[in-house]
Amino acid sequence: MAVKTTILIVDDDEEVLSSVKGGMESYDRGYAVDCVKNASECLKYVMQKKPNLILLDIALPDMDGFALRAKLKMTEASDVPVIYVTAKYDYEMTKKMGMLTADDFMAKPINIPELLLRVQKIMVWSCYRRTKKPRRN
Repeated sequence: MAVKTTILIVDDDEEVLSSVKGGMESYDRGYAVDCVKNASECLKYVMQKKPNLILLDIALPDMDGFALRAKLKMTEASDVPVIYVTAKYDYEMTKKMGMLTADDFMAKPINIPELLLRVQKIMVWSCYRRTKKPRRN
């Protein structure tokens, strides 16, 4: 049995969690999709199970997504790629996400086929980074 890629969705909106999880699973790409509703649950989750990718809403009730990403950098999940998700998608937000080393970012509502393409791209890049060995001179 093949190991599934685990994607953790962090969003306080139950409708977003349901639609994104259902949408991703309906394409049957072999992803295991888990959901949590806030930063505290996310931190607990990554202590128990390290996901392969985190889809992270910026506006969470207990901590914003940027602060959560900083906390994640101090855990075993420090190297897990993150796609930021926001309803407020403007130049300033895009600039901030880029400065905070976002692997990618998307605007709500989330287009599932586009999300799947971005996840695939990030997973390929992540695999490459893990397997790339330093060159010797």
